[in-house]
Amino acid sequence: MQQCGDIENCWRIVVAALHSSLGLWANNCSIPIGEVSDTVSHCAEDDIVATNTEDMTQRFHRVMNEVQVAQRTTNPGEMQKVSQIGPGFVPSEFPNACHDLKCQPPKCTTRGAGRHKPKGWKQGDPGNKSCMFTPLDVAKHKNLSDTVPEFLSTFHATKSGMSMNKFLYKCLGNGFSMKFSEAMHDSIGRILSWAGISEDVETSLVNNHVVSHVQTPEDVWHHKLETQVKAAVTCLDAPPPLPSYA
Repeated sequence: MQQCGDIENCWRIVVAALHSSLGLWANNCSIPIGEVSDTVSHCAEDDIVATNTEDMTQRFHRVMNEVQVAQRTTNPGEMQKVSQIGPGFVPSEFPNACHDLKCQPPKCTTRGAGRHKPKGWKQGDPGNKSCMFTPLDVAKHKNLSDTVPEFLSTFHATKSGMSMNKFLYKCLGNGFSMKFSEAMHDSIGRILSWAGISEDVETSLVNNHVVSHVQTPEDVWHHKLETQVKAAVTCLDAPPPLPSYA
């Protein structure tokens, strides 16, 4: 997801299925992979990503008796563990490891997002201060708009007994880059359009800020779809070349 601005240290498997009736269009479909550029290449310390240490609320600050460890890499495209309070892996809400911001951030889970040294820290600096990655940090790691955490927070139920931050970690830990989902949506939309598939939404209505869609009856739409696909396959021996990313 790095090419779409998602800088978390995580591999993702993307599975997409297109109906066999699309024939050549389905066979020539490719998952958009984007392009690496300065626009999407960031580390967790960049100003557009990291929250300034002094701007964090106290709940995200930590003071721990930890020891520095030798860095395995100084590559900003990889994670860099620089200290720990103990060996091994533990839940990400109580992490042993602490990371440098001049690198990829850890993958956010549904329980938390890990711990990092204060912004501007460098190897050899004294002190046992560190900070937790905040939900807003995680949203930026995933290249999400600042409005996304605000939108997610409207679904928080106080009766659940879960704090707002825990709720946001849970939402964000299950998510991925909106830029990638947009690229995937556009890629499949182009294929359907080139294959002559019309949209099944005839019109949209807005009433008191609530949007509802008027859809073509399913049997009518499927009949129209089958007719369009057969006509398109008959007229073309091969589909037009598909761009890998838009």
